[in-house]
Amino acid sequence: MAPKFNYYLQSSNSLFKSVTDYALYIPYPLVFYENCNSSFNHRYSKSINTLNIAADTFKKCSRKDAACLKDAIQDAFPKLKDGIPELGVPSLDPLHLGNMVIGAGGQAVGVVQKYQDAEFYGLSNSIIDDFIFDIDGGKIALNFTAPVAYFNASYELNGKILVLPIVGHGQCSFTLVGSHGDIDFKIETYTRNHQKHIRATEFTFEIVLDRLIFNLDNLFDGNAELSENMLKVLNENWEPLYREVIGQYAAVSGKALTKLMNEFFAKVPISELFLD
Repeated sequence: MAPKFNYYLQSSNSLFKSVTDYALYIPYPLVFYENCNSSFNHRYSKSINTLNIAADTFKKCSRKDAACLKDAIQDAFPKLKDGIPELGVPSLDPLHLGNMVIGAGGQAVGVVQKYQDAEFYGLSNSIIDDFIFDIDGGKIALNFTAPVAYFNASYELNGKILVLPIVGHGQCSFTLVGSHGDIDFKIETYTRNHQKHIRATEFTFEIVLDRLIFNLDNLFDGNAELSENMLKVLNENWEPLYREVIGQYAAVSGKALTKLMNEFFAKVPISELFLD
């Protein structure tokens, strides 16, 4: 079984602070008054537009229609590729991971991996294999396959891989072939300005690959022979390397996906998500 990683999001986390600070809502009943100032009317007209964007963009289903819900999330993934700027929702492709530090693993990975401006590409082309959206049960579960995906970043390495020394800094690109992901979110509902919303509080992310291909520029200060030999070692032994550190990569990726999801749900109340 592939490694799993659990990550807990506290309600005091800045993630939720940023969501609630910018959440738009419509109180009920909604009335526009001629004697109100323009900023008041602009605020609530923007709230209406926000919900119209969600309603016009995404397919709605009954909560009990599992087949429709699966089709709806499949339809939504490409639409989330560039994010939804009007809702403040970040892009799915690329999924911005920011700066990362991946600690040493066990026997195979004896190096701390430092990355800057990390991005993950390919999720918007995912095939949805299974999807569960159970508000009453407090769960969202997504099983997907990304045929080809890419991890790009600036990197810095200095340590050992498979007891061999490795050192370098520059640009890197990892190609993930046949990524099979299984991510489960624990969710809760909360009321904000008379509207019920959803947020994720915990996730478990499991990912299995068919193949992983490493490409790192400027290993060993650009020594071509050493670089070629090291890349050959990495690509021939990708599986034990991957297994030792995938939990840490999954933690960062899962947190970014949770942020995307929570920012969407903070703008769109439950009443606008379903037909019933």
